[in-house]
Amino acid sequence: ASRSGSIQAKVRATAIKHAMNHWARDVDLCGFLQPCAADVLFDWAVVMVAPEPNPSVRLMRTEGKWDAAELPAVQRISPQDFIVDPQAYTAAEALFQGHKWKARKSELLEWAREDEDSWDLEAIEALIEHTEKTSRATEDEAAERPEITCYTIWVPGEDHPDAEEDQHHGTLYRLGVCGGDDGEVVKFIADPAPFHGPRSGPYAFCAIYPVPDDPFGLSPFVAIEGQRRDLNKLARGIQDRAERAKRVVLIDENDPTLADKIRDARDDLVIPVRGLDKNKIHEIAL
Repeated sequence: ASRSGSIQAKVRATAIKHAMNHWARDVDLCGFLQPCAADVLFDWAVVMVAPEPNPSVRLMRTEGKWDAAELPAVQRISPQDFIVDPQAYTAAEALFQGHKWKARKSELLEWAREDEDSWDLEAIEALIEHTEKTSRATEDEAAERPEITCYTIWVPGEDHPDAEEDQHHGTLYRLGVCGGDDGEVVKFIADPAPFHGPRSGPYAFCAIYPVPDDPFGLSPFVAIEGQRRDLNKLARGIQDRAERAKRVVLIDENDPTLADKIRDARDDLVIPVRGLDKNKIHEIAL
């Protein structure tokens, strides 16, 4: 029995390995991780891994209907758009995690019409597109991007009422935000959804140096920022001194040919000078 169990475990492990390799190729995981590596160098990286319908893989569901299978999808989250419980010392202690994203109203409406059971069409129709100016966009450029600001929030401690017990970890909420006459208007644009994934949640963090009481960690560029400033200051000082450095030769003005001979001389050249007095030639470094 133990031999049979060992063979079955080996077969499962091989199947899982091939499935993970196939998935990594499908989502171009290597290419996806390149900008994440840059995030780690400058700040810290966070990615979201969550099930997403994949039309290329279909499964037979109830009543003979073919539905798209849900496969893990990976998404880079900008550190500027990620939010976490500000009272948490570590990511595991956070009561909520989430990220900000933007979409055109037409896109949200299209998603809602395709999946009316998950999205709230009426709430989306009530939202108004607006332009959120970024630090990289001018007013003219930002005016061309009217969108709705949305948030995905994962609450690990809240069980979804419609999900089976021990079959999910926390609940995902999606909200839309827009400006109104009475201030910002916040609406749930989709029904709460159970998160089928690891206990750590849909967000994965990556940082080089851990920092006590900080869920994000420290990047190598920030860690050596003081050294970088000192080295740059030293390099600028060396360059400035090199540009201002001069070598001046003082000679006796009674010999008119001596100046030309010194100026035109090559390295290690011997110039015979009649009646040369070493006290009449001085080299000065400035």
